[in-house]
Amino acid sequence: MGQSSVPRYNFNTMSDTDPQPANESHTEPKAAPVDPSNTSDANPAGNPASEAAASPPPSEDLSPEISAEVDAMLADQAENMSKSLEKPAEGTQPPAPSMDPSAILDAALGAMNAADNLVVLAPGARATGSVQSVNLDRKEAMVEFGPKDSGICSLDQFDSFPNPGERFIFILGPAQDAEGLWPLRLEGSATPVKGQTLEKGQVVEALVKKANKGGLEMSFKGIRCFMPASQVDLTHHETFDNFVGLKLEAKVIEVREGGKNVILSRRALLVVAQRERRKDLLKNLTVGDTVEGTVQSIQPFGAFVDLGGLQGLVHVAELAHSRVNDPSQVVKVGQTIRVKVLKIEKKDGKTRVGLSLKQTMEDPFVAAAGSLEVGSELSGRVTKILDFGAFVEIAPGIEGLVHISEISNRRIQHPSSVLKQDMVVQVTILSVDEGKRKVSLTMRSAMDREKDNQKKDGDSMRAEDPSVRKLLAKFGSNRDLRGGI
Repeated sequence: MGQSSVPRYNFNTMSDTDPQPANESHTEPKAAPVDPSNTSDANPAGNPASEAAASPPPSEDLSPEISAEVDAMLADQAENMSKSLEKPAEGTQPPAPSMDPSAILDAALGAMNAADNLVVLAPGARATGSVQSVNLDRKEAMVEFGPKDSGICSLDQFDSFPNPGERFIFILGPAQDAEGLWPLRLEGSATPVKGQTLEKGQVVEALVKKANKGGLEMSFKGIRCFMPASQVDLTHHETFDNFVGLKLEAKVIEVREGGKNVILSRRALLVVAQRERRKDLLKNLTVGDTVEGTVQSIQPFGAFVDLGGLQGLVHVAELAHSRVNDPSQVVKVGQTIRVKVLKIEKKDGKTRVGLSLKQTMEDPFVAAAGSLEVGSELSGRVTKILDFGAFVEIAPGIEGLVHISEISNRRIQHPSSVLKQDMVVQVTILSVDEGKRKVSLTMRSAMDREKDNQKKDGDSMRAEDPSVRKLLAKFGSNRDLRGGI
């Protein structure tokens, strides 16, 4: 029977493709029931789809019974195909094993990395690159983005030493250099890259490379910087060697030669911080407070102490209870001490704070007052010589005055004719005034003083004689009269 339009059956149960129409030159055989058991003989490859494609399409004249048989056959073929997928037929290759999940993830990441390299490289672009090599002499890392695109990144950009093959995200600089290399910086860093510069007023954290008398040679992520000696600190330093290797926060105060030389100042930031601390301290500081401070500098007249943004002066007389000739013998620069606030004065827009160190210590005069008895003979050290006498230290922190008249039995023009600084002498306590904290001393013996007192009494008695008064008026009272009168 000749070929007519033949409806296609739905073979989706076996294949995603529709069966091809039969060759029109062949005479269509009579449809007959097909034995599924003979399928493997007809198709050695055991491909159900091929069998289905080779089967002649049914005629429009097929009876319902035959159509039902064909449908049953197709269902059996679909079931056989499913089983063949589960267990390979004998003599055929087993299906490829399923891929490991980690391998799938690696493949996906590889595809992502490949996609990163497809980014168009342009100034300011963000791209993923691989470290190819590291130049320790130049402190740079060579980074590759693709077969023809490379860049240079300073090692200062990395938190740790990068290894060849490591991948990072970089930000490209303004333009390629003469060798076609992009200047780079690591993503997440605020550091300028090669070709860029810092701006005046910007605050940076720079690394101190070297120190000399002129100041500090520094580097801010590859940018050369210099900090003059006057801009390092608020106080003077004899040497800056202890700053080498440190990272210092500083302010850009000048940019020279198109950004090749940058001048930094740490002092500018310290001054601002000091002003803020000074304001806070003055709000709460009152006379009588005992506070802690650090000795900033020592002068012949005393020591300046930093109270935390506010400086105060400890006068030499307030350094100790004993007499102090050299403040450096009592305190040292950098030493932390406790001081008492004596006064806070504001004059000409400046605030002056007077401090005392000795008032935070135990008063040796009060402690030793009970042992100071009139008539006691002691040895002491001459601490100071004045026109009217000399001060002698008879105990730690306790001094007494030897009047010029009590230095020698004979009349002297000046105490220095008998006494010298730090000389050890024998003295006797004449009086003790605890209220005024004064001790009177004498270097004369008790016998000499008694003779002198007797002479004074005799002089006073003779002075009452009228004839003596006439002689004293005539010849003067400042010299002895002949004959002892």
